[in-house]
Amino acid sequence: MSIYGMMQTSISGMHAQSNRLSSVADNIANSDTLGYKRSQILFSTLVAGTSLSGGSGSSGTYSSGSVLSHTVRVANQQGALEYTSSVTDLAISGGGYFVVQDAGGQTYLTRAGSSAT
Repeated sequence: MSIYGMMQTSISGMHAQSNRLSSVADNIANSDTLGYKRSQILFSTLVAGTSLSGGSGSSGTYSSGSVLSHTVRVANQQGALEYTSSVTDLAISGGGYFVVQDAGGQTYLTRAGSSAT
């Protein structure tokens, strides 16, 4: 294994763990944010093949693998329905989105049904 291959493997592992820590921090920081959908990190390992010469005790080259991380956010995940005292608050049970507009007429999709957002 070359020094470059070793460094690439180490860097990919540190980058994947950094993404995981960022995801945890985002989830904690937004735990009370209305409509926030938690994120999670999926890891996959890239296994590189070895190239060895035939025979017992022969030397060869080794290619190190890497780790990839993928952030997953489920935007349409159903949350718990909560009672409010406002007659203008709405909730969606199941799939779907509310179509809303801002003051400039820009259209957005949301699952947050509070008139305060």
